[in-house]
Amino acid sequence: MKYSILRKAILIDDSILHIREFVSPDDRSYSYNWIDKNGSHICRWDNAPHYKNIKTFPHHKHTKSGVEESFETTLEDVLSVIEKEISQS
Repeated sequence: MKYSILRKAILIDDSILHIREFVSPDDRSYSYNWIDKNGSHICRWDNAPHYKNIKTFPHHKHTKSGVEESFETTLEDVLSVIEKEISQS
């Protein structure tokens, strides 16, 4: 079974999460791109197969500091991180 999800979620603080998932029996690719209400990058999580030096390869995240390891590999994981960040601001 194959499926794809492409969604844009407007969050409680007016930030936006762009959700992209493609799933097939052999593969799963994802990208969750979180931007603030002004369109500035906050964080993007994805599993594009680059940054082979990252311990969590191919999973990684792009932050304002650069590319980092990412243990958040599902939409649920990402939403938990975002929820914590929003509740602390």
